Amino acid sequence: MTIGGGQQNEADGVRTVIGGGFHNRLTGDAEYSTIGGGRENWVSDEDYVSIGGGYNNLSSGQGSTISGGQNNTVTSYGASIGGGIGNMAKSRATVGGGDHNSAGATGATIGGGANNYAWGAFSVIAGGGDTLAVDSNVTYGAHSVVGGGRQNIAAGASATIPGGEQNAAAGRFSFAAGHNAKALHDGSYVWADTTNTDFESTSANQFLIRAGGGVGIGTAAPQGALDISSTTGALIVPRMTETQRDAIPAVNGMMIYNLTTNQFNFFENGAWVTK
Repeated sequence: MTIGGGQQNEADGVRTVIGGGFHNRLTGDAEYSTIGGGRENWVSDEDYVSIGGGYNNLSSGQGSTISGGQNNTVTSYGASIGGGIGNMAKSRATVGGGDHNSAGATGATIGGGANNYAWGAFSVIAGGGDTLAVDSNVTYGAHSVVGGGRQNIAAGASATIPGGEQNAAAGRFSFAAGHNAKALHDGSYVWADTTNTDFESTSANQFLIRAGGGVGIGTAAPQGALDISSTTGALIVPRMTETQRDAIPAVNGMMIYNLTTNQFNFFENGAWVTK
């Protein structure tokens, strides 16, 4: 063991190093571990651990790293914390920095922000959150992603929320974005505008848009719920045989092109008609 300087430092492990600082401890059976400096940092009984400095950082995970910061904790194998305050990382997880972020599942990553919780294995929270825990972003699903924002929850496996606020992606492979978008079913995609009420999927594999200002395709100034503008292409409605047409649950207002009769059909007043 080697203690390069400082005061009240303690190194009990074999082939361990404390570079300096104050009241740093390398205790128990730790081997090949290092504390660069800082104050009251502690490596407990684990090998190949590095704490660069900072204050009151604790590592009890073999092969783990805390670069600096304050009150950061690594609790198991191969985890890493870059810095910040009050962050926690478990097995093979990473927290880049920020304030009170917890990467609590195997291979989870939090880039930064505040009060974010990555509980899904190999899930990612890039940042966001806020100073209050109620504003945090959370991943529960394995391989799920939250890009930022606040109060977003990615609960489904491989679900994605790019950002925004109060969004939820609960289905597998689901996607939610904007404000109060709720992709609750597998494969659902939900985008919601600023309206302060939930906009929820109702079944699997839906693509839902709530846009109070209209949806424009080829135009930046839609004049209706959906406005398509083009001088080079046309709108093509569903094309099907009469047998296929009769197999779908029809509602008033439907339109299809009938391949059996080569005519447009419209569903009006409870029946298919041709005009």
